[in-house]
Amino acid sequence: MELPKAMESEQAVLGAMIAYPSVASEVVDLLKSEDFYYTNHIKIYREIVNLYSEGLVIDTITLAQSLNNKGLIEEVGGASYLSDLSLGATFSENIKYHCNIIKDKWTKRNIIHISRELMKKAYDTKSVARNIISEGAEELYKICSDNGKMYTMAECLDSALVEIEKRYNSKGESLGKTTGFVSFDKAIGGLQKGNLFIIAGRPSMGKTALALNIACKAAKKSRVAIFSFEMSKQELTDRLLSDEGSVKLGKIKSGKLSSDEFEQISNGAACLSERYAIVYDGRALNTSEIRAKCMKAKLQDGLDIVVIDYLQLINGDSKSSGNRVYEISKISRELKSMARELEINIIALSQLSRATEGREDKRPVLSDLRDSGAIEQDADIIALLYRDEYYNRDSNEKGICEILIGKNRNGKTGMFKLNWIPEIQRFVDI
Repeated sequence: MELPKAMESEQAVLGAMIAYPSVASEVVDLLKSEDFYYTNHIKIYREIVNLYSEGLVIDTITLAQSLNNKGLIEEVGGASYLSDLSLGATFSENIKYHCNIIKDKWTKRNIIHISRELMKKAYDTKSVARNIISEGAEELYKICSDNGKMYTMAECLDSALVEIEKRYNSKGESLGKTTGFVSFDKAIGGLQKGNLFIIAGRPSMGKTALALNIACKAAKKSRVAIFSFEMSKQELTDRLLSDEGSVKLGKIKSGKLSSDEFEQISNGAACLSERYAIVYDGRALNTSEIRAKCMKAKLQDGLDIVVIDYLQLINGDSKSSGNRVYEISKISRELKSMARELEINIIALSQLSRATEGREDKRPVLSDLRDSGAIEQDADIIALLYRDEYYNRDSNEKGICEILIGKNRNGKTGMFKLNWIPEIQRFVDI
């Protein structure tokens, strides 16, 4: 069976670049030489790009001379073929249409190539199925995602001014996805796509509860995925229902509920069912596997926010020989890359080291991030949680959680407070 190709569209685009040199800038931005199928067209396109990049005139004569100087003129079909291309050129207004056809055929050829490689790996008795799936999903996403492009300063300024105008018209309101907390949105500007947001704290500070509160509130308008490697979907759902139904978590776990409380839970479940959130329930994954699942969700229904509980439970690189610092550095770097590539916000929970326990002031600092300083480097925002009543029985701040913004790449650092209601696993704006 023949591979997908588009002879006429390739000829139309090359002919237009020769007949109307002004379209070269548009085509160069849309196509690469490997997008073409026919070998002679690849060579012709590369030579046109070379002439364009050197600021030389592009026409049948200069192109033929340039190819002849490199001994390629006969390989591409001779000067007569270049003349035929020019005479059969499409109108410059149709150039994008034909470029899209060429790109589509290239994509289909790559899908076929990847599928063949996956089949070979599947027949290999030494290969592991889940690794084949995650590698395949990553390769497939690469060919349909934007690999990035270069922008002129004028283009940068145009898009920047549009964004600044949005901020101006918003009258200071957050333009990112809301966290559901007014104080949080004011502090960090909401959840911005491409950002890695770390929520860190010692055990029992409320990291998971805060992340779930944010995910649940955000799911009213955004698409959310939750990966928990510490709790089952039942435990997660119990927490969500405790918050949404305002019923004590302990009663939900024991089943000792009044008829009114059961009704509250039922009503809460009805409200939660209307929100878009998917929950992963299974073994701990590595970053490639998380990426594959997120890419699938993104392509199927869209995805805005991903919650990972927690970073230190993500499986590391088997080649690292047990070097956990190296593993965590690699994981945090890959999470940041995933956030940018998929244009989503990743909220990853992180443990803190025991260093806080040995200090008189037990409020955490960035250097307390466990296992690696790379987390501090890769993250866009780091929120450190501290509840004074956990350490001091006589604390004047019972039911209060301090949110210490230790890093904010695009804003201010500082501290604000939320009310903490442990019985129903809920944080509330003060």
